Amino acid sequence: MPEDLVFPLDEGYTDYLSDESGLEGTAESISFPQSEEEVVAVVKRMKKEGETITIQVAGKAHTINTAE
Repeated sequence: MPEDLVFPLDEGYTDYLSDESGLEGTAESISFPQSEEEVVAVVKRMKKEGETITIQVAGKAHTINTAE
């Protein structure tokens, strides 16, 4: 597994700030996990940091509040 799966959001990733419906959001970081193990690692890290996660699959965004 790569050492760091979470990267700061820079201008090269701004296309990921909107979903298929046209809604736009904000983000401080972005991840591109390639396996279930990597997804779990990212979610655990964001939960530990108290961050909200938005998962985008097939152009549709789903937000998860990790504080719950």
